[in-house]
Amino acid sequence: MELKDQVIQELNEEFGKDVKNIEKCHEMKKQLLNEKMNLEKALSLASSEVPSKVSAAVQDVEEMNSNIARVTSQFESLNKTVQDHFVKVDTVMSQMQEYMDKIEQLERSKSYLQCIKTFEDISSALELALSEKDDVRSVELFVSLSRLHEQLKESQCRHLVTFLNDTIHFWHNLLKDKFSAEFEEVLKLIKWPFVSSNNVLSTPSAESLQRLQLLSEYLLQLQLPDSLTIRPEVTSAFLMDFAPPTLPMTLLLRPLKKRFLFHFYGTKQTNRPDKPEWFFTQVLTWIRDHEKFVAQWIQPVLNKLGMHHISAKGLGRFDLRGNVPIFVWKEHVKPTIQEKTASGHSNRDFNSDRPVIGSPVYCKSDALRHLTTKLSELMRGLLQVVVEKLHSEIPHLQYDDALFSHMVDETLGFDRELRESFGYPLTQPSVIGVLTQAQVFVKWIHMEKKCEDSIKDASEKMDSMLSSETAWLPLGSSELDEMRVSECGETFLTLLLTMTERYTSLPQPGHRLQFLELQLELLDDFRVRLLQLLHEETSDPLSSRLPAILNTIHYLASVLQEWGGLTHFLHLQYYKSQFEKVDTLSQGDGVPPPSGAPNLEGLQGTVFDDILDLLLRMKTDLLGQLCETLQLDVIARSREYRKDRWYAMPSPKDLVNPSVTPSACPMLQVLAAKLHQLQELLSVPLFSEAWRQMAEHLCQFIYEEVILQNCFNEGGAMQLQYDMTRNLFPLFGQFTHKPDAHFTLLKLLSGFPEENIEYSVKDSKCRLDITVAHLEIFLWRAGGDKESRLCPELNFRGEVKEACVLLNLPRGSALLLRDTLRLCLTYDTNEDVKEADVLADVGIHRLIADKALAVIKLRTDLTNL
Repeated sequence: MELKDQVIQELNEEFGKDVKNIEKCHEMKKQLLNEKMNLEKALSLASSEVPSKVSAAVQDVEEMNSNIARVTSQFESLNKTVQDHFVKVDTVMSQMQEYMDKIEQLERSKSYLQCIKTFEDISSALELALSEKDDVRSVELFVSLSRLHEQLKESQCRHLVTFLNDTIHFWHNLLKDKFSAEFEEVLKLIKWPFVSSNNVLSTPSAESLQRLQLLSEYLLQLQLPDSLTIRPEVTSAFLMDFAPPTLPMTLLLRPLKKRFLFHFYGTKQTNRPDKPEWFFTQVLTWIRDHEKFVAQWIQPVLNKLGMHHISAKGLGRFDLRGNVPIFVWKEHVKPTIQEKTASGHSNRDFNSDRPVIGSPVYCKSDALRHLTTKLSELMRGLLQVVVEKLHSEIPHLQYDDALFSHMVDETLGFDRELRESFGYPLTQPSVIGVLTQAQVFVKWIHMEKKCEDSIKDASEKMDSMLSSETAWLPLGSSELDEMRVSECGETFLTLLLTMTERYTSLPQPGHRLQFLELQLELLDDFRVRLLQLLHEETSDPLSSRLPAILNTIHYLASVLQEWGGLTHFLHLQYYKSQFEKVDTLSQGDGVPPPSGAPNLEGLQGTVFDDILDLLLRMKTDLLGQLCETLQLDVIARSREYRKDRWYAMPSPKDLVNPSVTPSACPMLQVLAAKLHQLQELLSVPLFSEAWRQMAEHLCQFIYEEVILQNCFNEGGAMQLQYDMTRNLFPLFGQFTHKPDAHFTLLKLLSGFPEENIEYSVKDSKCRLDITVAHLEIFLWRAGGDKESRLCPELNFRGEVKEACVLLNLPRGSALLLRDTLRLCLTYDTNEDVKEADVLADVGIHRLIADKALAVIKLRTDLTNL
């Protein structure tokens, strides 16, 4: 079926649906017959050629089999020959391995003996140099021994290394004693140390100073490597931070330490626990008296040595073959000590004419380890004596608060003086380490809460500070001190600042954070005490301590905001956040952040944010309470003004000299007096906020209690405008160039352009005389900030302004506006924009249509229309 289907498919493709092409079948038949014939011929030819090809293939296979058999026979013969040769060679190789092992053992023994011979040769040369008093050569030979130690210290031949180390220690002690004795003799000649008794003597001779420098060079090169240095026993763990001084500095410090021990230990009168400043001052005096000499004569020696690094010259070198040292002589150098030390040999290892500075140094890292200023090394050496003294004294002082507090103060002052006056590096150990011991630090933190009197604590001290007669008096005059800083606030901030200066130098962030927590506790205690004082006040706010407390809170918050941006407190903020993250991870299953660069993500605000929020909230509440009290006084004097006959007032146009409404005089008089009093009591920033709040409250009061509660004829509306523009406006015009931006009810009142206003308030009936000239005397000093005076924002309600616009519209315009708004409200056309457009045409943008109609209804000239 498949073949049939294929034939049918091909025929359909050939002929398609066109019946007229059926005649193509004849041509297709001929084509198929020809293909069939060709295939039959090809099959006949293939059947005749197959037998000959098969026979040829069989012949090739037989020939290949014969070749394989021949090659296999040759391989077996060669393999047998090779195996016989291997048997002979194995015997020779085993014998050769024995010989090689013996040779290697002999080479190791020879190298070992050669090392010992080298040590002995150098020792012999050292002994000869000492007998000949050749100091330069002695130092060079010792340095060569030290270099050999650096090359062999990793060797597994421990006996050899021990022998070398013992040899180095022997010659080091011998040379050190020799040069130290000479060094001390030179110190006596130059009258070291320089104390008050010999400061006036003549200057040391140049020969003595040169000898001092030369011996310093010798001693510096005799310095043992770290691996051979034996550290002295220390009485406390933190004394291990003090690196041992170099040999010259040890000798320079020795007489000073003796004097310190003589004066400040034992039963001497100068050894007084209550006078730690005596030994602190003595140490600072020694540093000051000797710093110039050390910098001039000792420091150049150290600089010179540090500039010349290791010399590659020496007897030879040791290479490690495995763990065995193999000594390699320098090229063209004979292995005899006579030739190596001959002064005429061009390639000799020890040149007596070569300066010590250019001689080999035992180890570059060990030599550069001492590349520090001699002055800082002198300070570190004296500081170690001071630390030992403090460490022995403090355990006894912890039971006496006064002595302990005095010791802490003097220690902090000494550390500050050492760093600021003498440039003691921050990376070096300091006396602060004694104060940061766990038990001592706890005592210190506790003492920070105490006052100078050991009986009173910080709470009682704060009470006495707040209850002082002069506690709430400003420190300076109002003309010089815009912040009105009180004595109490300045004293408290001085306390915080002093505490900050005391713990700033602490090296550990954890210790500084504990002091920060103490400061935050004191701030919160201070805030609570202020609240308690406010609750005790029952009199008039302006005559009480409320304004002074408000000034103190504002000043304290301002200072804390500035402190929060200082580098010291920013660092504490970062450390605090890191400690909090660690605590969070330790309590949960969190994954610690990867180490590396500090993660500053989410680090916002300052360490004072929490207490600042409380202080600013307290300031806002107190300021609002103060303004509200003053506003109530003004409102109490406004009853007659609110109940005045606004519907039956004559027009000011009919008067020769328009005047203020008599009922407004008490209100304006109280307002002016309160503003003046407020300006005298509050700081400039607080007064700027206060008068703005009062202006806003007064604006709202006039709108709700005067305008909306009365009806106005034409005279009443104009009189209201006159009262505001000519009388109320000048009171606040002293604090801003654009008071209308705060009293927005004034600017759009019709008539009386602003530039023609005389700014005077006079009314003989109420015997009130208020002029701008008088107001400038007691109000202009407050002024407000420059930005608020020049560019005030539109902070207050606009209802009064727009209500006055509606009350003073011409009668026809007001009538048309009323009818149009009624039409918009009566017919629900869903076109709210139309109402806004109508109101905007007359300058109304805040009042909605209902409120605008309510104000228009207050006009008596439209009542019957």
